[in-house]
Amino acid sequence: MKTKTAHRLYVIVLLFITAVVLCTLPILLVKKDIIYVYTKNHQPDSRERGFILELKNLSYQVKVNQTPTKEQETAIWFKMPHNIKNIMFNNKFKYNFVYNEEYYPFDYEGLEELPIILTPYQDLYEHYVRSNIKSAVFFLGVNTREFFSINSKKPHKLVYYEYRNKETSLYEYLSKEANAYYLGRFWNNDISPTASSEVIASKENKILSQAEFVVVDNSNVYNLMPEEMLNAISSGTPVITQKNGYIQQIYGDTLNYIDQPQKIADVLTQYRKNPNEIKNKAFKAQQITLNKLSSTFSAKRFVELLNWLKLHNSL
Repeated sequence: MKTKTAHRLYVIVLLFITAVVLCTLPILLVKKDIIYVYTKNHQPDSRERGFILELKNLSYQVKVNQTPTKEQETAIWFKMPHNIKNIMFNNKFKYNFVYNEEYYPFDYEGLEELPIILTPYQDLYEHYVRSNIKSAVFFLGVNTREFFSINSKKPHKLVYYEYRNKETSLYEYLSKEANAYYLGRFWNNDISPTASSEVIASKENKILSQAEFVVVDNSNVYNLMPEEMLNAISSGTPVITQKNGYIQQIYGDTLNYIDQPQKIADVLTQYRKNPNEIKNKAFKAQQITLNKLSSTFSAKRFVELLNWLKLHNSL
């Protein structure tokens, strides 16, 4: 009797294992497309990490800074390779994308095969189209997994956030007239310059999200969102910046624009009178970033471009 019961139990367990294997077999047999990603530096920065993670969430296998041993389909370079001619001559990829935020045309002299140029600048894109170079408008968005927070603590009233140029009119004003916290590579603060990119992003996000306002300079920016501004907006903190037609076209009145540094005081006065209005604007700006300028949006945009190329090459 015990033997029959044990045998019946063994059969039930065997059938269960078989059912599980059969259910998971289609998943195991699905081969993920591989995308090779080559970052600006040896280790991915915050935006690159966000892009890579979102590609994985879209069911792609991502290999970072690796050299393929055989011909592959897709690669994206986030920095123009210094040996681009050798790479294109010994091309192991069917689709080579190069993303470049520098505002100058790609030098394709001497190249028989050209990469697909991704640029955030509409006029450069039009230049490439006129030159019969495959191109697309593309922007590498902010990593909203690292720069995103809703925090009620506000130990810092003003944070000045700058990585590109220390000597700005905003910094000159704040250093004399306001008690601000300075965040960026020019100032000694609680973030070690030798820390990993992940640690720096985490600490910067904490500081940004705990500020009442973040001041970002955009005076030397041409039709490109400063990374500092995207990080600040994504952290959910109200942003003060100069009037800029390109930025205003994207964000409308959700940011706090000034035409001279002295107007920062007016924004602070307005905040004291009606804090909810300023906070609501910051929330709307954060949503615009999530929907249009995030790494999630960038990864989906890249996959759309890749699928479009595959479709038209197959026709």
